[in-house]
Amino acid sequence: MDWLKTLRDLPFTTLIWLLPISLTLHELEEWNIMPWYQANFANPPQTPDHAAHTGLLFISALGFFVTLLASGFRNTKITAGLTLTFFIAIVFGNAMQHVYWLIAFDTYAPGVISAILLVMPVVVFITWQSISRNILPVAFVIPIYGFAVLSLFATVRAGDHVTEGFLKLHLFSEFLASSLGIGPQ
Repeated sequence: MDWLKTLRDLPFTTLIWLLPISLTLHELEEWNIMPWYQANFANPPQTPDHAAHTGLLFISALGFFVTLLASGFRNTKITAGLTLTFFIAIVFGNAMQHVYWLIAFDTYAPGVISAILLVMPVVVFITWQSISRNILPVAFVIPIYGFAVLSLFATVRAGDHVTEGFLKLHLFSEFLASSLGIGPQ
């Protein structure tokens, strides 16, 4: 697999840009997620589409911002630590939630394809690269993956109810859209 060797040979500070790119593609797959919420949850958020879209774009931009901020450090350990903390704890955790929803609801969960084929492999690959290149120790990343698993447990425990964290994220998306003058005023 020449492409895998090519990826392994990239400088780590270049490689990390695969993280926000994979996140953005994942968020695009979630673009029409609101009907899915309505069909599968007892307490679906009532977020208008324009606000949901604003939230998805914000999360994508946040991924790029975190990566840009982290890549500004001359110390690769700091770059890797900041970037992977966000992408493991938040993004990988969300990817696992999508896989759970696919199984629990026995139906396509918007975002699950990119979660399985893109987000999870990219996060794991870059984590592995940070360890194999002696940038981060295993002891640093294990607790972060543990945090991601805890977010999955909260989702499993919630069952067919949207977690409090997701409800707050939707409220923030509505606030952000309104503050930016997006959608009906």
